[in-house]
Amino acid sequence: MPPLYRQIGGGNPWQSGFVKRFPWQGISALFGVILCVVASALVLRSSNGTRIDLWPAENHTFQPAVFLALFSALANTLLRFALQEGCAITWWREVIKGKSIIDLHRYWFYGASAKASLTSGKHFNKVALGCLLTTIVVIGGPLLQRGSTITSASLAGAATLSVFLTPDPLPAYFSGFYMTRGSDVNLLTPSFAQVVREFNSNSAMKLNHTGCSGVCNTTVTAAGFDQKCTTTQLPYNISQQSGVTYDVGSIVINFDGEIQSGAMQVYTTFKPSSGCVGQLVATTCDLHIATVRYPITITNDTVTLAARSNTVNDTIESQYPPLELAGLGVWPSTIGGIAFAADRLYSSNVTMYETGILAVEAAGPMSYTYIASDERSYGTCDMFWTDPTADVVAAIRQMTFRSAIYLSNDSTQQTVQATDLATYTLYVSNFAYLSGAVSLMILNTCVLFPLFLGWWHLGRTTSLSPIEVAKAFRAPLLRDSDCNGDINMLLNETGSRKARYGVVNEQGLAPINTLSTHWDSNEEGMERIKRRLEIGSLGSVSTPLDGNTYHD
Repeated sequence: MPPLYRQIGGGNPWQSGFVKRFPWQGISALFGVILCVVASALVLRSSNGTRIDLWPAENHTFQPAVFLALFSALANTLLRFALQEGCAITWWREVIKGKSIIDLHRYWFYGASAKASLTSGKHFNKVALGCLLTTIVVIGGPLLQRGSTITSASLAGAATLSVFLTPDPLPAYFSGFYMTRGSDVNLLTPSFAQVVREFNSNSAMKLNHTGCSGVCNTTVTAAGFDQKCTTTQLPYNISQQSGVTYDVGSIVINFDGEIQSGAMQVYTTFKPSSGCVGQLVATTCDLHIATVRYPITITNDTVTLAARSNTVNDTIESQYPPLELAGLGVWPSTIGGIAFAADRLYSSNVTMYETGILAVEAAGPMSYTYIASDERSYGTCDMFWTDPTADVVAAIRQMTFRSAIYLSNDSTQQTVQATDLATYTLYVSNFAYLSGAVSLMILNTCVLFPLFLGWWHLGRTTSLSPIEVAKAFRAPLLRDSDCNGDINMLLNETGSRKARYGVVNEQGLAPINTLSTHWDSNEEGMERIKRRLEIGSLGSVSTPLDGNTYHD
């Protein structure tokens, strides 16, 4: 059907079309919201479980909450912009279809006021829905920021340590001296005496190292003992005969450097259970000087030895020092001082004898340190003890390891692999909060998109600028401008004009008699002219007066 009008002059032509009028800015804003959602999800995913000193990159750290706040603020801004653009397109589409003035007001007002949208009642429309969701979506910011918190956790990782510990055997004649006619060591060297004092006081073992940032478990090489233990049983029968003594426990450390200078023996027996008849447990441990592996744990500069099972062979190489001499004079010993110290600390003998009760007669710490039965068994053959063997062997092992530390310096370095268990502060992502914020943003995006539908029916780029709307209503001040010009064209044509709101008469002139109510006289004073309020050119408008009424 041909148009019912004919173009008689130049101007901006009406050009509709899907691509021609595509709302690039508004749709791009909605697409930008989706990108903000994706970016927020990537921030939470990439930071989850990551150390705070490594995210997003080492030496360039930022809190995820900072990024989340930025993305949330940007998304809110884009949604508000998209709402404005969509409201403009919807308003002009409704004008083209034909609407009442009150409906056109509502389409504008609901897009500009959340309160108006909330109280719209039966007039609720898609613009009101978009405005309300765009207002509500701001709570997504706090939700997003709560999606990232911090916690402390221990993480295990591989580490290469430099440990300053000598792997060499104990030096010849390190630990003690013979000074009597017998073959027993009876004096310690000053160096080993210091080791024993530190052992007795249970002072921390300090080991210099590098490369461990937390708690490191590793294995080092140092002087120690090859250990072989065997266990047998010895029968006992406590008949409680007067004057008879019954052996129920003992600890003996034996060393004879003149026969075997690199070995010592630990003998233990103990009564393991209640009863007057039973079997004593007897253990013999042969300890031979060697280079061994020590499983250790390093915390800061302190090292602790891991417990050693009798079934694990830690020996790398056994050592065979030369036979030693004993007698009058001062004769040195390599491991005799270790045996001497252990003997003085643990050597014990525990017996029971009948005195009306079964009394305990003992020498050394075993009788009171390793007693295991309760007080009701005291004075009877139901008393029993625990096995002291592991403690005695562990003490010898620790004194030897302390000796290796004592003999170490900066030149005695080992490079070992370790498991480094360190406590770090980590980012933890709560994706439930992300889901809540994302749901609001996606819903808001989906609700705003329909506001743009029908853009292809428009013949120019539109806005809700009061200038453009006034032009569409043929405001006198704008009548001679392009009737299909967009806001930029209108401003180029009319932007320099001076406008004022006030009183004009029906001829478009300022009133002659400002004291009358709403009528003006003509030049002869014979005809009365109506006065009204409007926006007009600066010279045609006067200030309204209180009490006056005005009519169009």
